[in-house]
Amino acid sequence: YLHPKRSAYATILGKNKAPVAKFGELHPIIKDRLKFNQDVYFFEIDLDSLLSNVNYNAVLCKELPVYPEVTRDIAFKVKNDVSYQDLAKSIKKLTSPNLFNGADIFDVYQGEHVEEGYKSVAFHVYLQDKTATLTDEIVDTEINKLKDGLKKYYSSISFRE
Repeated sequence: YLHPKRSAYATILGKNKAPVAKFGELHPIIKDRLKFNQDVYFFEIDLDSLLSNVNYNAVLCKELPVYPEVTRDIAFKVKNDVSYQDLAKSIKKLTSPNLFNGADIFDVYQGEHVEEGYKSVAFHVYLQDKTATLTDEIVDTEINKLKDGLKKYYSSISFRE
């Protein structure tokens, strides 16, 4: 009874991928037979299936941060064979665990102004202290420690300012 191109099914993922709802536009043939003069949309929920697949465990929540996060960008040139995953793991390992709040890559460049066999990579590094506002001095010290550690891990690395 649903239009084949304008309908969808909702499922709960898990051990049993149980369909729990279907929705969409009524099939045009049925719409014509019922003499509807406008589009009709349909939504059906299988409550038995939905409720039997719900996990009733308590949802774990963490307190929202009180102190602001600081983002610093680091950019460097490294050999092509160094992977993003290795760099991300190194950044996490070299940053103080009580300050590290994540890192992600935002730029990779190979070409003019970057020598053959190397790539230019840039990361956002997120720092946050759960107990106090970070000062520029603390953040600068942490970033310098990170850069020194990356130089030890990757002898071919050179930083861009």
